[in-house]
Amino acid sequence: MAGLFFADTISPLHLIPPDCLLERETSVKTERCLIFDTHDWRLWNSGVAAVLGPRNLTLRSLHTWSVEDSQEGDTRGEDPLSMGDGPAVQKLKKIIYPRSLSRRFEAEQRADVYAVRNADEKIICCAEVLELSIHRHRKLKTAGIVFHPLKGYDRETEDVEKFARGAAGETADPISLLLEGEEDNPRGFLSHKALGLECGLPLRDASCRILLQFAEIMEGCIPGIMADIDSEFLHDYRISIRKSRALLSLLKDLLKKDTISTHRKFLRECGRRTTPMRDLDVYLLEFPLFHDLLPPALNFYLEAFYDETRTKRTAEQVNLSTYLAGREYGRRFASWKKHLKTGDLFSAGADADSALVGRQLIARGYKKICKSAARISAHTSDKDLHALRIECKKLRYCIEFFMATVGEPVVDDVLSRLRTLQDVLGEFNDMNIQQAWLQETLNSQELIRNPGVQAALGGLMTSLYARQQRLREQTCQAFNRFFDQDVAGRIIELR
Repeated sequence: MAGLFFADTISPLHLIPPDCLLERETSVKTERCLIFDTHDWRLWNSGVAAVLGPRNLTLRSLHTWSVEDSQEGDTRGEDPLSMGDGPAVQKLKKIIYPRSLSRRFEAEQRADVYAVRNADEKIICCAEVLELSIHRHRKLKTAGIVFHPLKGYDRETEDVEKFARGAAGETADPISLLLEGEEDNPRGFLSHKALGLECGLPLRDASCRILLQFAEIMEGCIPGIMADIDSEFLHDYRISIRKSRALLSLLKDLLKKDTISTHRKFLRECGRRTTPMRDLDVYLLEFPLFHDLLPPALNFYLEAFYDETRTKRTAEQVNLSTYLAGREYGRRFASWKKHLKTGDLFSAGADADSALVGRQLIARGYKKICKSAARISAHTSDKDLHALRIECKKLRYCIEFFMATVGEPVVDDVLSRLRTLQDVLGEFNDMNIQQAWLQETLNSQELIRNPGVQAALGGLMTSLYARQQRLREQTCQAFNRFFDQDVAGRIIELR
């Protein structure tokens, strides 16, 4: 089965070869539906659309609009994830975890089915002609055609599809076509993951541009944080802060110290203010794992601890929203964006070649990690492992910033190894943080806890500690895999 979508409605007759005929078989009345995705269009990036109709939820392929999974249920709540644990919901959760769905737009769809006959008047395939539009906005619409070959006519159907593709001109998926030019569209979504310094620009201009993009991501996340739509809004906000601070740290020798000082303090304050809520978000996401770590008899008491954590998280969300809506935050953020647009954060030395600076910084960071990693053993303290994790993160950000300007294949090799190393170090650090959090909770005097709750917390600490110790050996092995004599030689040559 093949399909294509195009921006303007074209008569099906224009998409069929001249030696073929079309016969209408059925017409389906227009049906209203809701299209869902995560705030960062994770379903769209996976080639899937979540469509909530009057009676069911369907997951459709963006390429053919064919149904990949479907389940019936009560859709009046307009929340696909509340429809029960059917095949469509299960697949949705796997794709979007740990994010949540939000309603992107209301659409109308209809389909007409035609038989396609060849020159011998034999039916070789069916053509499903589709029309998708945004409800009450008929100018925002897309059309499509999907070919379903009959048995034995696959080759002929391919020829028909090839002709239709040429006749339709520019094609894309229906959702990006519908939302083309709109402020909220999947192709226009700005993600921190894809941002790096642009080639061909002076270091000053390239750095200000990427910092301004991080600032725009921060700004775009604030409505989602304040409305408490999805915990990943705060996550993206914090990563944009972290990457902004990392770039400023890498280029500290090229910055005007008097000018940048105020802004670095502001970014550090933003990170500090958001930490409590983000920590609680992470803890809440871990509760399914906590259930698996405890014997069934203690899971009942874990629910009381979950409710307590949710209450704290709600309070932190109010505090953070108040800070982000405050006049002082708005003033300092506006000042930060203004200086990025003018470019007066940098000294004259910032006109240096981005590729040259990137090579030096990557080589320096790699050498520092290798030197520290040589001392890693099964007895290395948690503090030292955490410090090494931070250095790995700095090098990863550095490579992501300068990868395009440096343009060396060895940099991709190092980045791949870093990601594997960071996965192990990150899990080890998570175990450490969670134990500290549980210990602090046990020692707090905020309320008198049921002995069963205390037993559950103690059991969790024991299980997490045992898991962390097993990770120590994996951490040492990961460092051994990270270091490669050939890669090391090629990185040093970058200088």
